[in-house]
Amino acid sequence: MPSKIKLVAILDTGFTIAPSFVINRHHKSLKIKKIPALAFLLHHDDLGYIMVDTGYSKEFLTATQHFPARFYRWVTPVKMQEKQSVIAQLKEHGIEPTDIKIIILSHLHADHVGDLRAFSQSQILIEPAELDYAQKLKGTTQVRHGYLKYLLEPVTKRGEAIQVAAPTGLFGPDSLELVELSGHSRAMFGLKFQDQQSNQEILLAADAAWSQAEVQDPDNGPAKLAHMMMYSWPLYQKSIQKVHDYHQQGVKVLLAHESRESQWF
Repeated sequence: MPSKIKLVAILDTGFTIAPSFVINRHHKSLKIKKIPALAFLLHHDDLGYIMVDTGYSKEFLTATQHFPARFYRWVTPVKMQEKQSVIAQLKEHGIEPTDIKIIILSHLHADHVGDLRAFSQSQILIEPAELDYAQKLKGTTQVRHGYLKYLLEPVTKRGEAIQVAAPTGLFGPDSLELVELSGHSRAMFGLKFQDQQSNQEILLAADAAWSQAEVQDPDNGPAKLAHMMMYSWPLYQKSIQKVHDYHQQGVKVLLAHESRESQWF
């Protein structure tokens, strides 16, 4: 059966920075590396436009004005321009926020949910265990794990649960397959599909790896310093091995924090 899904665009919504050795434990350099936050625009023949995550936005700055959320901005300083907002980039494609029928959230870290308020009419889909976990954390603990209460409010009000283990995939057979990739967060997942335009099988792997070098060899993973920011390092290792196996099978793996230019095909 022909695929109904097309990858329309990869949207770069801004970046934060980190020393190179944090991204790849084999790097000893203190050279600062840009870490982009990407969102993905899909089109489904029957359902219309679908966003996967929404990246950064000016709402991130609003959410991190006061303590303890201010710590998030200090640890991961964000650089973005207004033209990099998801809304601005969609308009370049002739798409309005109301044209986005569905938003699928791989997980709820602040760099993936920044622009949700702009999509007041869109259906929001999220793994329920991820939302439950994010809501149970409070204060500095919530911030340390990458969640911001202000940015979670649209999900809390309008989020709808989706089952990662759904045997027929999301939206039926030959559509979007949900791939469980927990570890970086409590219940993160990726989306696997056959791209209608290129006929390439694609996995949107979110933060299951921090670089394409890690996808190619899981030993190129982040330094121990980064482990403290994760929900579970053992689960992260299990997930990156799964992503690596897909890569070995010829699946094109696209990451949320690798440059758009290096991943577009």
